[in-house]
Amino acid sequence: MVDKIVVTTFAPVVIPTLCRYQHFRNCLETLAQCTWAEYTEVYVGLDYPLNESHCEGYDKIKNYLEHFSVKNRFKKLHVIMHKTNQGVAKNLKAICDVVSARYDRWIFSEDDNIFSPNFLVFINKGLEKFKNDPTVISINGYRHFYDIQTCGNSFFRQNVDFSAWGYGIWKDRYEAYKDIDRKYFRRHAYSLKSMAKMWRNGYMRLAGMYSCAGKHWNGSKSDNVLSVYMALEDMDVIMPVVSCVRNCGVDGSGVHFVDVDRNFYELHQNQVIDDKDTFHFIGTGLEYYIENKRAFRTQSYGRISIFQLFRIMVKFYLSELLGGRNG
Repeated sequence: MVDKIVVTTFAPVVIPTLCRYQHFRNCLETLAQCTWAEYTEVYVGLDYPLNESHCEGYDKIKNYLEHFSVKNRFKKLHVIMHKTNQGVAKNLKAICDVVSARYDRWIFSEDDNIFSPNFLVFINKGLEKFKNDPTVISINGYRHFYDIQTCGNSFFRQNVDFSAWGYGIWKDRYEAYKDIDRKYFRRHAYSLKSMAKMWRNGYMRLAGMYSCAGKHWNGSKSDNVLSVYMALEDMDVIMPVVSCVRNCGVDGSGVHFVDVDRNFYELHQNQVIDDKDTFHFIGTGLEYYIENKRAFRTQSYGRISIFQLFRIMVKFYLSELLGGRNG
């Protein structure tokens, strides 16, 4: 059965970058080849070099953007250039502040993604289909390698792993979580109900809640933080059965995955992604929900042992006792 989703608002794409020239170029070039690229505005946030090692890649990206031809590719390309180094979080916030003043939805991508031809179709249709469903936090184009069960459905829902490797989100859901702070997670750290929720999502998610509640959390809204948040709020992400995104950043060039196992690297570099030009939402997304939640919990990249979890919990409560719960 073909879906009858009509998209009238095409979400812009925001991409923060700094100096990974080849990654960024591959990202933008494959995005330009997506169906509906000609209806899409792209906002690039080019951060300023923090040190000398960033300069060569930065200069290449700057030159590439200055000569990038939008004709027959994107509706428009916007470049936000910073005069001082902002860091990842502030660079992203600057772009989101701009698009949130103009749009009620947008698509985020890291600068090291490669896209399927149907990536923009999947995200835009998903943003339209679930815009009035408060139990959905985002439409995620990347699909993990975990062994999920399907029965003819083209997408599924899960609330264990949020992935920032290419996702669409609505302004209201972004506004709901962007200002959450340590106090939010501390409240949940003392709630048996919240502990039970996170326990059902795996040791790593319960540990993540305590890490966010701790004094050393820097306030960033990373994949792990959003994975905890969506579980606490009883929200799901929508993912395609066949990934629409391949991430190439596990080569050690990014902020995360600095030291990676060779097999892990090869797995991501060679990930099969969808080759279709369009996407149709088939099924409810709830097929095998419990079974697939178990697969995400037990196969997660970030899974830890119960001993690691216990250590993190003890560290949190000792810190609370010694520093005072209002510290």
